Amino acid sequence: GRTTWAAHCTLPAGARGPRRSSGAMPQRHAKNNGSSTYGVFSYHERRQCEFVNKQEARLGVDAQLPFGYCGLSLQPAVDPVVTPSGRIYSRECLLEHMASKAADLKRRREAWEAEERRAERDAARDAKRHEDAAREAELRANDPVQPLLAASAAA
Repeated sequence: GRTTWAAHCTLPAGARGPRRSSGAMPQRHAKNNGSSTYGVFSYHERRQCEFVNKQEARLGVDAQLPFGYCGLSLQPAVDPVVTPSGRIYSRECLLEHMASKAADLKRRREAWEAEERRAERDAARDAKRHEDAAREAELRANDPVQPLLAASAAA
């Protein structure tokens, strides 16, 4: 078939590509224009797509795991564990997944804490610079020698 604008979307030979507006009038059903099927395919092409037409194709056997299969490994569950929502997992896969997530969360938390410490250090450094600049400006304003230096520089 012929390839359209999307690399994953192939059209049958002789089929038209994406619809384009003429620019004169807004298209009908403009709210549907950007959705997955209305904006890409013509009516005829949508009718040919099995996944759009038939609920069995969308919710068929291939879309669901067989009973007793682990949701993580997609294999028959060994030492199955059932969640309150009814999902089945192999105990080993579930523990491995939880351990990897715990390690990832620990790493992310350490990175976040390091960033927070860095931000606090930067804020303290900026506050100290501001305080030093204010103190120096106050010293210059109250310095009795400063007007004499300015007068001698002007002369």
